[in-house]
Amino acid sequence: MKKSKFSVLALLMAIMLMLAACNGGSKETSNEKEGGSGDSSGLKVLNVNNSSEPGSLHPANAQGTHESWILEHTFEGLTKKTEEGKIVPGSAESWEISEDGLTWTFKLKDGLKWSNGDPLTANDFEYAWKYALKPETAADYAYQLYYLKGGEAYNSKKGKEEDVGVKATDEHTLVVTLEQPTPYFLDLTSFYTFYPINKKVQEENPKWALDAKTHVSNGPFKLTEWKHKESLKIEKNEN
Repeated sequence: MKKSKFSVLALLMAIMLMLAACNGGSKETSNEKEGGSGDSSGLKVLNVNNSSEPGSLHPANAQGTHESWILEHTFEGLTKKTEEGKIVPGSAESWEISEDGLTWTFKLKDGLKWSNGDPLTANDFEYAWKYALKPETAADYAYQLYYLKGGEAYNSKKGKEEDVGVKATDEHTLVVTLEQPTPYFLDLTSFYTFYPINKKVQEENPKWALDAKTHVSNGPFKLTEWKHKESLKIEKNEN
């Protein structure tokens, strides 16, 4: 009887150790202070296991969850999702859909900025979407933009860039033309392939997304440190 009880106890302890190990993927630091937990300055700190080294923190070049988790915190699309999965305004404050469902007109919020202080405009969205479709970019998720009129043709080298159905008609207006009515298109605009990129930064330094010192984004956080194959840090974006 004693041997049986000991065996059961040993099994329970083994299971508890396994659960503790499996639960180590994400945790908040426990530096207890008056008013909460955080570092010595009183800031809230969350340590997360990102599973592996990101290949690139560029919306067009990202390939999986080890990159998308960071992009979702450092960038913001026309729309974004709540914790419950509801689509709400992101960089766009409103949108209209034509009666035939083919034309979507997005109005951007006033005063949008990149993390480096540059103004963010509808042109950055047009540029980013066409950049992702550009054959030379070889974006894994370029097909997500095939819903745009002429998107697949341009990506497969059968069409021209100027025929792709996305156009910034002014700094605050982005007009999107689809190949066919797509009721769930609004959901797609929250996906990272649809995030904007800073045209000036991209053209001046094509490798900007590989270093924290040159990384520029428009989300609630910004990349401030990237020790490759070791760790990276994102902090609140004052812009």
